[in-house]
Amino acid sequence: MIYENSRRLDDVKHLALRCCECISKACVIEKVEHNPTCSVGISKFPDHGSELSELLKAADTALYASKELGKNCYAFYEPELTKKIESKITFQNSLKDSIKNQALFLEYQPMINIANNFACAIEALARWHHPKFGKVSPNEFVPIIENIGLMTEFTQWVLIEACQQAMNWDNLNDLFDITVNISPNLMAQLKIVNLVQNAISETGISPTKLIIEVSDTMLHADLQNLTILKKLKDIGVRLAIDDFGVGYSSLASLKHLQVDMLKIDKSFVSDMLNDKHSKYLVSSMIDIGHHLGYQVVAEGVESQAHYKHLQALNCDIAQGFYICKPCSALTLISWYEKFKHQDL
Repeated sequence: MIYENSRRLDDVKHLALRCCECISKACVIEKVEHNPTCSVGISKFPDHGSELSELLKAADTALYASKELGKNCYAFYEPELTKKIESKITFQNSLKDSIKNQALFLEYQPMINIANNFACAIEALARWHHPKFGKVSPNEFVPIIENIGLMTEFTQWVLIEACQQAMNWDNLNDLFDITVNISPNLMAQLKIVNLVQNAISETGISPTKLIIEVSDTMLHADLQNLTILKKLKDIGVRLAIDDFGVGYSSLASLKHLQVDMLKIDKSFVSDMLNDKHSKYLVSSMIDIGHHLGYQVVAEGVESQAHYKHLQALNCDIAQGFYICKPCSALTLISWYEKFKHQDL
């Protein structure tokens, strides 16, 4: 959009706001209501360029900045934005290439049945090591995968890779279940059912050996969530509520959900030795889970004291650095051979 003959910035701001207001109005398409959003990037002639290509590039850079501000916002181009945005674009493009070329990889962290000290499940965790950016935390790259619209492709790869590795563990396949964490946004879409079915069909894994970890945002017992969870249960996979106790956890909703596990968030577990409130909360969550027929997993077990305390509270499963840090599939086999002869 070109706005001519205006020397007042307030006029341009007013136009940008009008664009946001008009475009963001709800609309109904084929009986489905949609709520679009609008971001506006603004460049000014001749301050930000004398050629059309220069002005478009400046406006595009400002557009990225407006998206950083949130939905339905505008931003003016500022020269200092260029380096920051170019760096971000380079990072995003590198991540896109890594996903398309399957340059990401998985590490695995075991879980232990506390009652008998047997390894019972393994969580698959996505990792990204880049020649330029080094080791990038999942907390950093997973939200970007969501933003650039590649979460479906990424999740399909993780599911197939994790299930195939579980099948490749030969004699250990019958001992270990494999767990995969699914993005809350993707979990709220019916296509997740197809992704899980594809992974099972392609790898031949038994559905009962696959555990899907979902955010506690799924505890909102609306019809869509319940339908998706039921379809996954119909396939035969098991379901776990991840990071239970934080975010949107709703005790009232638990009675509606057909899940198999509750994973207590590590923030409670790590604090329970020194904070009586965390201790009481962990104990209560274990009791609630058991009364509802769920297995209870404690995340963030970092010491023998944590492990013994959870054992005394009759927690079912432990996961954390005390048992094993996330590692490669090959290292996990070596860990297991040692672990069989170890007393926790």
